[in-house]
Amino acid sequence: MLIDDEPLKDRSQEETKTRGLLLFIVLTIFTQLLVMNPNYFNALLEQEVKEAYLALGETKWINLTNRTDEAFIFVLIDSGFKDRYLDKITRDTENPNPIAKKFEILLPLAHRFANNVQVVIYQFIHRAGLMMDWFWLLVPFFIAQIASAVYYWRIRAYSFGTTTKARMLILKKFSKTILLIGLIYFLIPAFYPPASPYLPVLMLIGLGVLMKKQIKTFQKFI
Repeated sequence: MLIDDEPLKDRSQEETKTRGLLLFIVLTIFTQLLVMNPNYFNALLEQEVKEAYLALGETKWINLTNRTDEAFIFVLIDSGFKDRYLDKITRDTENPNPIAKKFEILLPLAHRFANNVQVVIYQFIHRAGLMMDWFWLLVPFFIAQIASAVYYWRIRAYSFGTTTKARMLILKKFSKTILLIGLIYFLIPAFYPPASPYLPVLMLIGLGVLMKKQIKTFQKFI
């Protein structure tokens, strides 16, 4: 049973901050797609992919890049996404209306946006595949975290004390932080490519620690 050690806080302010932060991230990503030089963005991604070779080794890296290329072609070409959407927004207008013609000045911006969307899609697929490779390597770590959480409660249940709202709020904020970092990781360019292959390791370790704490807390109520 939870013990109230502090007054119940107004959650509306916290929820407003969370929505505001999510909106800021979405606007940042959209602005990035509009203003970032596609050649620079693509160069960062190419360097990031090369750095993954050093982290994974040749065999795993080749498998990762092959899977990424296949998934990229499926998402962009085979699904019709490029033909239905990206090609349409970059197509010259045939409308003789003078107002429509004026919108042609936005065509370079549309080309930049479309090119950056393609880079983001490849980046997302590459990073998701990289994270899965690290996940399989860290399976023993996750098993150890689960076992530790289960047996810690059984062996030392008397030492836990009470689960306070403050502790639950910390876990909740930590969970939101992991999710926000994940969103940023998948969509924001790696401005320091040498570190990018190892970011999933830190995220997965943080997720494992969070999972351990959640299991400990859950066992207090069963």
